[in-house]
Amino acid sequence: MRILHITPSYKPAFVYGGPTLSVSQLCEHQAAIGENVTVATTTANGTKELPEGKSYIEGVKVYYFKRLTGDHTHFSPALLKFLWKNCSHYDIIHIHSWWNLVSVLATLVCWLKGVQPVLSPRGMLSQFSFTEDNSIKKKIIHLLLGSWLLKITKLHATSQLEWQDAHRVNPKWKGFILPNIIDLPKGKFERNGAHSILKIIFLSRIHPKKGLELTFEALARCDFPYQLEVYGEGETEYVTSLKFLAEKLDISSSVLWKGWVQGEEKYKALAKSDLFILTSYNENFANVVLESLAVGTPALLSNQVGMSEYVVQKNVGWVCKELTVECIVENLTKAYNNTNNTIVNTQQIYHDFSGTNVSKSYIKEYQQRGYSRQFNFHYSNV
Repeated sequence: MRILHITPSYKPAFVYGGPTLSVSQLCEHQAAIGENVTVATTTANGTKELPEGKSYIEGVKVYYFKRLTGDHTHFSPALLKFLWKNCSHYDIIHIHSWWNLVSVLATLVCWLKGVQPVLSPRGMLSQFSFTEDNSIKKKIIHLLLGSWLLKITKLHATSQLEWQDAHRVNPKWKGFILPNIIDLPKGKFERNGAHSILKIIFLSRIHPKKGLELTFEALARCDFPYQLEVYGEGETEYVTSLKFLAEKLDISSSVLWKGWVQGEEKYKALAKSDLFILTSYNENFANVVLESLAVGTPALLSNQVGMSEYVVQKNVGWVCKELTVECIVENLTKAYNNTNNTIVNTQQIYHDFSGTNVSKSYIKEYQQRGYSRQFNFHYSNV
């Protein structure tokens, strides 16, 4: 099968967080099972552009096209020209993300060419996304163009939560749910024994949507000993405000700022902790939750994290039914009293999220959903 993935950024542009990793892993695993995979992306890489041109990365042909805007609009006429010329050469066109001029205009090109693409919003259609970060501009774009463009795509959601978010925007959307593909650690990481204090880890991009303020306020109300290690990077002004909040709440001595970590060091940091925490306002999936479970560390999540349903089903952590300080305190207390009795079956995690198996499921969905070069709105729902 000839597959074209269109995404505003691609590896090594990991400055954009989880979506860059998720898309690249999906492409590489599809190539690994024998599919012909091409990526059309931009040179976006934060403040430093990637070089233009064609590269072969882990069996994937990647075209990096120059963008004219250095912000999150990622406008790239060259990419759109490529799509216009080559749209009919592919069996599947899979577009990732939304609210940028790569994804929105690529969808428009597909419509003009009579092709129905698969769209992975990557969390961009949540209620949080509509109300934060240029919300007025988003509502205008949605009203004038986005709303009807979404109707000519097939939806791919990474979790039931994202599926529900997407259907608030387009109630009749047809498509499928499949998780992100993440390369889980190959070796075994030794778990530390019981600690005298609850060792908590946050490992993610430091961003307002992650709900760290709520975590800090909850920890300030806990009456048991704990230590929170914060791994990640964010805007300097925002990180400074969090450090000020920790001082104001008198918890700064229990909060350690560790900076960014990746690779084997990331897994070691997760494995030595008693609990991973992520009280986000919205996460369509949350790759790091899966990484934490893979090394045996249970998770405490808000109910707005896509992986929360799995955590509940497999009893591998705690989920706040409401995103409030009180509910976080309640679940932190449960974790403190029960962490040593919460066993994560890592073999089950590896089985459920096998890259090979999930990749095959994507191909099966591409085929079974009746991909056509002409629009067809009669696909069966999930």
